[in-house]
Amino acid sequence: MLNEPEKKTESSHENELLDEKLSHLNTKDAESVKKMVRDYPEVIANSFEDMRPSTVSVTHRFELTSENPIYHKTRRMSPSHNDIVLKEIDRMLAAGICCLWTSA
Repeated sequence: MLNEPEKKTESSHENELLDEKLSHLNTKDAESVKKMVRDYPEVIANSFEDMRPSTVSVTHRFELTSENPIYHKTRRMSPSHNDIVLKEIDRMLAAGICCLWTSA
């Protein structure tokens, strides 16, 4: 029987992704983050659906220098990019990551 190439497991794929995301860190810091991810898997979301809405209630207050509103044109996007953005927004809304908001 010929030696078949080893199939990558989901965990090896996750390790590769983690290595890529941590490539800017020195070895000691990268290993520290990897250990934290291994020790606390319940707090790491692998998708939007895994994320829970925040239970932290935060209110920000900004002192403005002027009461005149700032207006600018909406950034233009190609129709294909616009479709992608709208789908991502829908996924984030469904997952409870963000909510619709209007200011008066």
